[in-house]
Amino acid sequence: MPNENPNKPEKSFRLGNISASIFLNEAESGRDFRSVTFQRSYRTESGERRFVNSFTAADLPVLERVMKLAQQHVEQLEAVIDQVSDK
Repeated sequence: MPNENPNKPEKSFRLGNISASIFLNEAESGRDFRSVTFQRSYRTESGERRFVNSFTAADLPVLERVMKLAQQHVEQLEAVIDQVSDK
């Protein structure tokens, strides 16, 4: 069942300034699926926080770790769903 607030992630992971947000969606067929977005945050000279979806080479090791956290979360949820569906 998708989130009641479609703009709110089901789960988020953050390491430093890199984050992953997992969203629960419903396909037209009625089946639920998850999508993941990745962001990097930074502050402007005036202190305003901004978010972008591009990464520098130095960001890639942290991005990889955040991706693995998101992947593990989704895989655990889907394994539980598959187990319930098989019963």
